[in-house]
Amino acid sequence: MSGFVYLYVGPHEVYELFDSIENELLAVFRDDMLVKSIGSVKERYGNEYQISADRPEILEEFEFRAPGYAIAQRLDCMGADGAAALACLDKQVGKNARVYSSLEKSDNEQDAQIVARSKFMRALTPHRWLEFFAKSVPSEPENYLKHPESSESMLFELRDWDQRLALRLVLLALPDAEVVLDITDIKDDASRLREDEAAVLASNAAQVIRGTGIHAPVVVLTEGRTDAEFLSAGLQVLYPHLTDLIRFLDYERKPEGGVSASVRMVRAFAAAGIVNRIVAVFDNDTAAADGLRVLDQATLPPQIQIIRYPDLALARQYPTLGPPTAEASTSSVSLADINGLACSIELYLGKDILSRPDGSFYPVQWKSFMPGINRYQGEVIGKADINDAFRAKYARALGKPSTSQDEDWDGIRLILDAIRDAALAAFDGAEGSGGHPWRLIH
Repeated sequence: MSGFVYLYVGPHEVYELFDSIENELLAVFRDDMLVKSIGSVKERYGNEYQISADRPEILEEFEFRAPGYAIAQRLDCMGADGAAALACLDKQVGKNARVYSSLEKSDNEQDAQIVARSKFMRALTPHRWLEFFAKSVPSEPENYLKHPESSESMLFELRDWDQRLALRLVLLALPDAEVVLDITDIKDDASRLREDEAAVLASNAAQVIRGTGIHAPVVVLTEGRTDAEFLSAGLQVLYPHLTDLIRFLDYERKPEGGVSASVRMVRAFAAAGIVNRIVAVFDNDTAAADGLRVLDQATLPPQIQIIRYPDLALARQYPTLGPPTAEASTSSVSLADINGLACSIELYLGKDILSRPDGSFYPVQWKSFMPGINRYQGEVIGKADINDAFRAKYARALGKPSTSQDEDWDGIRLILDAIRDAALAAFDGAEGSGGHPWRLIH
């Protein structure tokens, strides 16, 4: 395919691409982000465009549109995160200091503009670059020398960057802006892009680049089927734009659950030299701590990341049931910090799910003592009821997304954010690159 493609962030044209568009940029978007509209030929191309029988007065316009936060999160999952963008900008600033200093030695009018722009660019640190860009206004591209503070002038510095990294940098400055990829003028064999072609353009591009571990979706390994079910549902509710980039292991192919089974699978992946990014996530309880003693992150390939569910504020003082004592012949309820001792997936499903009809939380029952780490293992009672309630909760949210705004999804969000962070860390070793691929360029 060939033709012109335009990438915008808010009012700023970040790139005008001609002749071809890279699959890597197309894969930043999703098919469901495509918007079709009917436009006027004259408005798009001007009055000089000659209308004829084979060149109608109206045309179909195709654009990928998405909120800046959604594109930023997708880029993060792909490894083009804000830290990598700033690291590259820092190198660019250093390069500018060397290059522009040699240009500030002429008195004619044209060179005066170069000198003024050189001084402006040399004075920019990465964070000042972001501050200026956030306040900048577009100007004519050819006037970037006259207006060094314009967005075109600052974008000129990124002309040789990977397009995804440049886009991520701009989104650091304009996180709330809409991102638009205008593909209306793409042609295939001189014919204008058809709707059926546009409809699968992003997914086809993603399929092409995902043949290697670095671009493949991150695979998340959980202790059991329920964890995978609930986290996958949470991803659809909270981060629907990331469902193609984060995949949970198919438990139809992994019928065995539990800490030991997951540890064995991690070891098998490591021994087989799997290049795909893998995040193995374990419960925040005693059983996981005991089982993970045989795994050392330092000995694993860096594309395999081991994490546990994060600590919960709710769990710092949570009702627990202890065994009978001399003073009490039945189990007594007491508040305890159960982080690291009894936080299975159920504790992350929301206060609304953990609350019983009388307003109290389903308590944790202390169970077996594990001498290897000198701790008790706890388990929340009423798991079946809790799980059924959460299935109804996520079914409502998937059917009517607005309902999630009035419900407690903080625990699930906490886990998903930890998975996203681990997926980014896994880039440091994907494909044996010897370092984060985005931090090695430029």
